[in-house]
Amino acid sequence: MGTPQGDTGAADLSYVEAVVSEIARQINSYKVIVEKSTVPVYTNEWIQRVLLRHGVDLKSFDVVSNPEFLREGTAVIDFLHPDRIVVGANSDRSAEVLRRIYDRLPRAATTISPARWPAHAAPPIRRESSSPRRRARRSSSTPRMPSWR
Repeated sequence: MGTPQGDTGAADLSYVEAVVSEIARQINSYKVIVEKSTVPVYTNEWIQRVLLRHGVDLKSFDVVSNPEFLREGTAVIDFLHPDRIVVGANSDRSAEVLRRIYDRLPRAATTISPARWPAHAAPPIRRESSSPRRRARRSSSTPRMPSWR
């Protein structure tokens, strides 16, 4: 779903709010709501407030930030073979759900943050690869973050 700019230049989150409102109507057990797009920092707190406003119990959900780092022209390859996976989760329960999901995918440098908002401000992390194309893209000055494994 898109997050276009409004008339003032700020992100128009009306599409996000419509989806969150629909999610609120469907929650009947614990859910992890994963925000994947590039949206303003603190959007997860806003999503949480929308859910609470719709009467969803705070214990029945967590909102996690898991932004995608997709480049124009190689988005499909980047999605299927990520150089980095960044998760901002504020609970062990939601972090574990994302760990189980990503354990099934090809290994990539991964970092998990104890709070949601830092995931959007994560430094570029590259995974080691035997692919010459990927090795050529990796800068020796790129910071390395420890894996959560």
